[in-house]
Amino acid sequence: APLKKKQLCAFLETLGSVGLLLERRSTERRLAKACGMAASTVIEINGMGGGQLLRSAFVYGALLGRTVRVTDIRGAKMAPGMRHAQMAAIQAVKQISGSAVTGDCVDSIAAMVVPPAGGISAFPAVVLDNWKTRAPTGGSTMLMFQAALPLMLAQSAARGGVEIVMTFHGGTNVKSPRGAGRFQINAPQVEYTELVLLPVLRRLFSIDARLRLHRRGFIHGGGVVEARVIA
Repeated sequence: APLKKKQLCAFLETLGSVGLLLERRSTERRLAKACGMAASTVIEINGMGGGQLLRSAFVYGALLGRTVRVTDIRGAKMAPGMRHAQMAAIQAVKQISGSAVTGDCVDSIAAMVVPPAGGISAFPAVVLDNWKTRAPTGGSTMLMFQAALPLMLAQSAARGGVEIVMTFHGGTNVKSPRGAGRFQINAPQVEYTELVLLPVLRRLFSIDARLRLHRRGFIHGGGVVEARVIA
């Protein structure tokens, strides 16, 4: 009897997963159709490697005006699926580029971005606002900023060099509690971004990007960082 119960639970869990997958696929097809995108034009990417694949894929899709679908999100991790940090980065992509997104929820294993046709050329149509993105946990604000930076630069360039501002809420100095060793970290710290990355980008590419730390946040979040970028 215990074995049959376990088998039944496993069957119901699989059935539920299949149902969610079919529902998501149906939603994606409707979204692509509403945006005038043919299924054959969708770029498929396996996101097993981690959140960086998801963030980069969505950013490039938004810049190029190409619909991108990422599957098996963080599939190689102990806790696969999308986390709050990836959701916050995707929210930044949506706001800056005016893209539509499906699958942006916790534990989602597949997501799709449908940017405006034309990519960067369509950026001036996006209404400038007091953009902000938030991870309710200690999701790294600097990984959110890494995803937002290319889009902020493109948005600034598309408008003739205006200043683009965005605020990030989450962790500014995050170290996983499971990390072995005092100096093992799994995300860039705000000091590294401010004192190393941005000066290098300024020296090599004349990029004017500045950070203002309003409040530090650690493993439980609560940090606030404002970014100002001019192409």
